Amino acid sequence: MDRTSCILVVDDDLTNRMVVRLLMSRRGFSVHEAASGMDAIDKISSTRFSAVFMDLSMPGLDGFETTKLIRSQCGSNGDVPIIALTAHTTDKNFARCSEVGMVGFISKPFDPEQACTTLSLLSNHGTMM
Repeated sequence: MDRTSCILVVDDDLTNRMVVRLLMSRRGFSVHEAASGMDAIDKISSTRFSAVFMDLSMPGLDGFETTKLIRSQCGSNGDVPIIALTAHTTDKNFARCSEVGMVGFISKPFDPEQACTTLSLLSNHGTMM
């Protein structure tokens, strides 16, 4: 994956978004933020991202519903690889992520090495743009 890739971080918690932005920016990624599911849909509708890190537990639209809407409403940008970012690492969540079209899973607290490894694996398997 090209290290100048543009990543969207979707999380309702400002601190979580800042941590991901800081750690991934240090690794050469361009990082954008969305504070809600609707904000993410708006951004993805107008901007081509290389990947999305999606929090699963957000008020309003959670990460599952947001992913479904991105897949159905964002046209050609709706095929962006979406990677779950959550502290709730259960088998049930793994299965739900796959069902809605997520392609990866990163546990919180955020580990930039795990994120880079996941992005690299997706890139090597042709899942990323």
